[in-house]
Amino acid sequence: GLFLAFLFFPPLLLASTGETQGRFIENKGQWESETNYRLTLHQGEVYFQSSSVLFDIHQGYMEEVDLSEEMHHHKLRDKIKGHAYRVKLNGAANSKPDGMEKLPGYFNFIKGKDTRKWASQVYSFTYLNYADVYKGIDWIFKSSNGQLKYEFIISPNGNPADILMDYEGLNGMRIKEGNLILQTSIGKITELKPYAYQIIQGKKVEVP
Repeated sequence: GLFLAFLFFPPLLLASTGETQGRFIENKGQWESETNYRLTLHQGEVYFQSSSVLFDIHQGYMEEVDLSEEMHHHKLRDKIKGHAYRVKLNGAANSKPDGMEKLPGYFNFIKGKDTRKWASQVYSFTYLNYADVYKGIDWIFKSSNGQLKYEFIISPNGNPADILMDYEGLNGMRIKEGNLILQTSIGKITELKPYAYQIIQGKKVEVP
């Protein structure tokens, strides 16, 4: 099969502190029903939904904000600007992500008085797989060297030309030197030119 790998610049770094770092956490009612899994980044959160992914990116880092009093007054979010945009697969099967390689332990989410939003024994996973989003094509999200990446895995009966990605909520976008420049209200995010490779006799071989 053929692999198409995508990375971001600046890198979308996984959270480096906290118990949820680097974990794709399942939704058992603690978040909105449209979300199947969530990943916490150093710059925000990513919500994985049916055949689409919502990026909620924050400007700056938590340590740059004076937290002394703000935490007690719930004004922290007012101090950090953000931008949300969605990536959706156009014409894809209505595929929900599957958590792969369950990690040890679980989480309990108990917040507020509404018990309907409480959740117990919530598990997390190493990576996510949207299986057969197109015929013979899987959409994979994983971490690589502490940052988020995604891949399309294309089997011999799959056609890369079937992959159509819609970007919603951006201020603009353009292609420069093969890289996709995403313009948001808080700056630019670049999806680096995809890297295509195959696994041949156990070795990664680049495909021009």
